[in-house]
Amino acid sequence: MDKEVHLCSVRLYKNRPLHHQAYGCLMGYNKDLFKSYNDFIAEAIVYFSRHLKEEQEKTALEDRNAYLSDKENPVFDVMRNILREVLDGKLEELYARMKETKEESNEDNIKNAIAETDLCTDRDEKFADFYSTLE
Repeated sequence: MDKEVHLCSVRLYKNRPLHHQAYGCLMGYNKDLFKSYNDFIAEAIVYFSRHLKEEQEKTALEDRNAYLSDKENPVFDVMRNILREVLDGKLEELYARMKETKEESNEDNIKNAIAETDLCTDRDEKFADFYSTLE
């Protein structure tokens, strides 16, 4: 058993419907998934906390989208489209497109670097020829 423990007590009242329902969930938890009430409660709290955070983030994105929908500007159009894709759950597609664009620009950068290297190589050869004639 762990030596350091956080103590917390929970009172579930029989005459309150939500408390009664919570007690029923607690008594019927899946013992194959959770070793104890403590594990079940801890997992439930963390899961619900994440859920609330996601809901708050979604609401904030919807508010930003509503604000941007009133604006007429190309930058706002781009931001609106991104927010709409995030809200529609197409974030993975957006990342894939961004990655493709980045890879294409990287390929262009590599091609330019190779071309510059070839130019340097030609120049270096000319210098070598020039200096070899001086000897």
